[in-house]
Amino acid sequence: MLRGLVSARVDSGDPSYLSWIFVQVLNDDRLRISKVSVPKSLVDGCFGEADISREVIGVVSEISEVDSLLSSLGVDPDSLEEPWKNEFPL
Repeated sequence: MLRGLVSARVDSGDPSYLSWIFVQVLNDDRLRISKVSVPKSLVDGCFGEADISREVIGVVSEISEVDSLLSSLGVDPDSLEEPWKNEFPL
């Protein structure tokens, strides 16, 4: 199991946004896969919760399920890393 949050930068589908996929361990040890998008114009400045778009993609029980789900979205599971390495907006 993962011990903390991991994320990967992904294509947002909109050039005015930056997006990340992230995997978070829930209290019951299941894994939630979500996507976060932030307007590019706000990334280098100040932004708050109201500026962040969040989409829950799925909740799974096994890491192999995370890998399958990410692969089906075109995201390389090996690209997941600590959030500070890809500027994930915590």
